[in-house]
Amino acid sequence: MYRAKLGELGVGLSEINANNDKLHHFHNELVEFKLLLEKAGDLFASARSYTARGSFAAGSTKS
Repeated sequence: MYRAKLGELGVGLSEINANNDKLHHFHNELVEFKLLLEKAGDLFASARSYTARGSFAAGSTKS
C-alpha cells in the first residue's frame, strides 16, 4: 500500500522536475529574447537619430 503511494509520488515528483526544467529553459529563452529586442531597439534608435541629423539626407555625398 505504501509502496504504491510512494511510487505515485515519485512519478509526480519526476513530472514536477521535468516541468521545472522546461520553465527554466523557457525563462532563459525569454530573457535572451528580451535582451536581443533591447539591443535592436537601441540600434534602431541610433539609426533614427542618425537620419534625423541629416546624415542620410538626399543629395549628401560622401565618397
